[in-house]
Amino acid sequence: MADSDSRIYVSRSNAISRRVVNENQVMEVLKPYGFERYHLEDRSLAENVRLFNSADMVIGPHGAGLTDIIFTEDCTLVELFGARLNKVYEKLSKTLEIEYNPMYCQSEGADIIVDTAALEEQMNTIT
Repeated sequence: MADSDSRIYVSRSNAISRRVVNENQVMEVLKPYGFERYHLEDRSLAENVRLFNSADMVIGPHGAGLTDIIFTEDCTLVELFGARLNKVYEKLSKTLEIEYNPMYCQSEGADIIVDTAALEEQMNTIT
């Protein structure tokens, strides 16, 4: 299993929108795969650069925190979407030559609900 810094879950729980409503259940699925939850806005840029530089997998809802994939070297990104789709991180992933996996989720207003069974299935496929 990878070390804890190599698998990152980007939390938006402190944001105004695009939060994952069932984030605690999502973390229950991700923990056995070595994921740790990070609130990137609480960390310095230097800390985030180091964190993402050692990442082999990043999962998170669409949002600015995913921009830090520019600091990865060999990474897989799983982007969680609600009703609002924006392909900027798919395009960035292609430019960076990192694996990109979108996961479409149920919308609850501007927030999303992740199907944890589908997430578990995706983890088994890509890890």
